[in-house]
Amino acid sequence: MELFALDLGNKQTKIKSSKKIKVLPSRFVEASKYGDRGLLGFAKEQKDVRDFVSSKDSNFTYVWGTDLDEDIVRPTDTIGFGKSRYESREFKLLVDFALGELALDFPEAENSILEVAVVTGVPTSDYTQEAILEVLKETIKGDHNVKVDNKSLNIRVKKLFVLPQPVGTIINVVTDEHGNLIDSPLMKANIGVVDIGGGTLLIDAFKKMNMVQDNREQLENGAYTLYKSIVNKLIKEGYSVDEYEIESCVRSGNNTEKYLWSPDGVQNIDITKIVMQQREIFTRSVASDIKTAYKGFGRMQAILVTGGGANLLIKETFHNEIGIERYVENSELANVLGFYKYGLMEGIEESNEQEQPEQTATV
Repeated sequence: MELFALDLGNKQTKIKSSKKIKVLPSRFVEASKYGDRGLLGFAKEQKDVRDFVSSKDSNFTYVWGTDLDEDIVRPTDTIGFGKSRYESREFKLLVDFALGELALDFPEAENSILEVAVVTGVPTSDYTQEAILEVLKETIKGDHNVKVDNKSLNIRVKKLFVLPQPVGTIINVVTDEHGNLIDSPLMKANIGVVDIGGGTLLIDAFKKMNMVQDNREQLENGAYTLYKSIVNKLIKEGYSVDEYEIESCVRSGNNTEKYLWSPDGVQNIDITKIVMQQREIFTRSVASDIKTAYKGFGRMQAILVTGGGANLLIKETFHNEIGIERYVENSELANVLGFYKYGLMEGIEESNEQEQPEQTATV
């Protein structure tokens, strides 16, 4: 049995197996709208995009990949909150595409049926709702048939583990690459975990590695609210722009803090002042939410900051507000790495035959 880890975020999907780890957009494009990628010699193989067909929507082909060109056509987005997101057609397709992308590396998926165990996670408030766990079980567990670039792949999810999302970061921080616990002072500390995702801001607390039921928040003001605020500013200045363009612009300019937006692929407009102003507002908002959530929790030794949106914070401003933050290394992948390590801790790769005992996180 192979081990797959899936972090199916609102903005980005992170996936891992023993063969690969990958970050992809949580959106895709119907193939007929994407255009003929073979024209003028620009073969689709030159970019990391593939054609996907799911048995759940077999009359349509979708284009998905890390190099998805969203300037061509507005993509099908999977952003959503709570139970309605997991019930949506778009989310179910995203699950199939993610499984198919990972299964490509295993010949068994094409020749017979690839049996896998999947570890994934949901925000803590979603995790406490039995109805959501049931929807995830119906969507992920069982048989999946996915065509990837005309290869028909058969995947059978035999075991499914659903974790509260911040547990992924915690596991990643306190274990080595094989899922073995390391000697970390965090094991005995009061700590917070702040996960800044594309759609949600998740604030959780742990006392000696036990999750604290109070002192947590699940807010619908993730990174997309920053992108929207930048879009609104540009529209007020007379520009025609959408959120996907700005998201790409902000991500590409984040290392240099120089943001150039090209409305036509030729001219470049410097929008650094607008982006930095909105990042400052976003940072202050996140800090305020954290301080509100952690009131009365007692002395806290550290607040781990993780998620794909962690690098959108202005660090000096955030430090002045919080003071005990610790940015998780490779924060974009922290949860999916932790999910994978959880599977290793469950012994998924140690035996292909022996069934593991059911855990409270298993559905």
